[in-house]
Amino acid sequence: MAKFLGKSTFKSGVPDEQGSSPGTVPHGSGYIPPHALMKKLIRREKTASGDEMVTMPLVAFRKLLEAAVSGLFDERHYLERYGDIREAVNAGRIHSGLDHFVNDGYLEGRPALTHAVDEEWYVSTYPDVALAIKSGKVRNAAHHFEVFGYTEGRVPNKITQKIVAEWRELEKNAKP
Repeated sequence: MAKFLGKSTFKSGVPDEQGSSPGTVPHGSGYIPPHALMKKLIRREKTASGDEMVTMPLVAFRKLLEAAVSGLFDERHYLERYGDIREAVNAGRIHSGLDHFVNDGYLEGRPALTHAVDEEWYVSTYPDVALAIKSGKVRNAAHHFEVFGYTEGRVPNKITQKIVAEWRELEKNAKP
C-alpha cells in the first residue's frame, strides 16, 4: 500500500506550480534516481497490522510512473484513443499525452499501453469472448481486451499471466 501526498503537476524539465524544476530528463529516458536521493523522498513505515507503508510526494510518484512507462508509452495511440486529450494537447492546454497520463490519466484509470493479445490463447481462455466475437459484439480478442478485458482484470497472453497474478495477490492483500 502506498499513500501519496501533495498536489503538483509537471512537465519534464519545466518548473511545476511551486516553481521548482522536477527534473530535466527528457521523456523516454527511464531515469530512476539513485537510492540516496529516493531515501530523502520516501518514508517507509510499518502499520499496526505489520504491512509496510510507503509515503512520498505526489510529484515523486509521478516521476517514478513516468520512468516506469518510459520507452513503452505510445503517444500516438494514447491520443488516438482519448480524443479529449488529443484536443487538449492540440489546443495547448496539456503538454503531451505522456504528461496527461502521468499527471492524471493513470489515476483516472486510462490505460497507456497497448498489450500484445494472443488471439488464440485469449479466446480459448475466455470462451465468453469467443462467443462475443462470433456474435459480432467485438471485432477480435485485442479489441475485447482494450475495451473491456483490461479493466475486467483479464490477461492478454500466457506470458503476462505471472505478473498479473502477482498484482492480483497485492490487490487481494491490500487494506482499504
